[in-house]
Order: sequence, then structure tokens, then C-alpha cells
Amino acid sequence: MIYELRTYTSKNNFEVEESADYIAWETDRKNCASPCGKLLNYLSDKKTVRIPDGIETIGKGAFFRGDFDCFDLPVETLIIPASVKTIEEGAFDFTEINRIKIDPASPCGLIRNHVLYSGDGKTLLWILDDKAYTLEDSKKEEDEAVWVLVVPDGVERIGSDFFGFAENIEVLQLPASVKEIGELSDYRGEEYPKIRAPKGSEAIRLAKKRGIEYEEI
Repeated sequence: MIYELRTYTSKNNFEVEESADYIAWETDRKNCASPCGKLLNYLSDKKTVRIPDGIETIGKGAFFRGDFDCFDLPVETLIIPASVKTIEEGAFDFTEINRIKIDPASPCGLIRNHVLYSGDGKTLLWILDDKAYTLEDSKKEEDEAVWVLVVPDGVERIGSDFFGFAENIEVLQLPASVKEIGELSDYRGEEYPKIRAPKGSEAIRLAKKRGIEYEEI
């Protein structure tokens, strides 16, 4: 079952859409008055939003406004409670979220060097800000310096729609442990950065297969 909840800043603003928080969730429980189960959509005019206790999964596109043009999506900080166990790939796509606070008791994710990974550290989910990548001087004098994101060893998947604030990334340096590279939304209109990975690695094979520019190291 899918449920919805709408709250307003004041009773005088019940007709003003911008003053509302809109939450939609999916659960097997009947007559569920408070959010629980899977978060489908959360729209707000606040800069800081706390996921309601009871939500166990933050679904793909949960903060994407879609046709809700009345919301300008100013949300920048997300607070995640202990009840959340999973964050789906693409959960924060098309948002301004650049800060995430996760309850230590939640197994949903890890933040390392300004990058959000799944709880087990095996999937790269979201890049929080441009501090995640570095400017690398080119070895060739005629080439300009490039922005590089170095993914640590142990990561096995680059999640779908992971970009976040990483539009400037030109090179994605991957370890041999990466076995999967997710897709990007068709309407995002962005291309994958160059894949840099060990010679003969699965990442290089995937780059060749999908026509992504690559560099073997």
C-alpha cells in the first residue's frame, strides 16, 4: 500500500504548496498514519530534513520533485535515523543534498572522503561535494590538469546516478575490485568520465563494452 502525508508550516498556509512537507511511502501495514517501510518521495521547503523514524529504505528518486514545480528543492542536509537499513542507488539524484548525517546505529551507509558508500562499503552511492576529487597535473605538457576521483580498493560497484556534485570529474580511477558500473539516467544528459583502471580488470572490460573512454594502468 502507498500512503501520503502532508504537513504545513501553519494552518493559515494550507493552500500554499510551498509551505508544505510532502511524504509518500510504501508499506504492507494497513492504515499506516506515520511513515514507515520504503520512502518513495519527500519534498520540503526546508534546507535540513530528517527522515522519519520507521522508514527502512530510502527509495530511488526519493527527493526528485518531478512535476512538483512548487518545490524548489532547497534541501541540503539530510539526517538519517537508525531505522533506515538501505539507501537505493539514485536516491539523491537531481537534488542539492551535500551533507548527510547517519545515525551510528544505522547500517545504511558509510561516508568516506566526502563520498557516500553502501553500509558494507561495496557500492559507491553518491558524491557529496567537490572535495571528493583532486586536481591532477598531466604528465604531458600539452595537456591540461584533470579532476580525478580515486575510488578505494574494496569497492565492487559504481552505483547508478552516483554523480551528485561530481560533474567536474574527468577521470574515475577504479581499483581491480570493481566488477559493476551502474547506468546514468537517460534524461540527465551527462557522460561517464574516463575510466582509469588496472590492465585486464573488469572495469576496463566494461568500459570497452559500453564505449566509455578508458586508460589502463
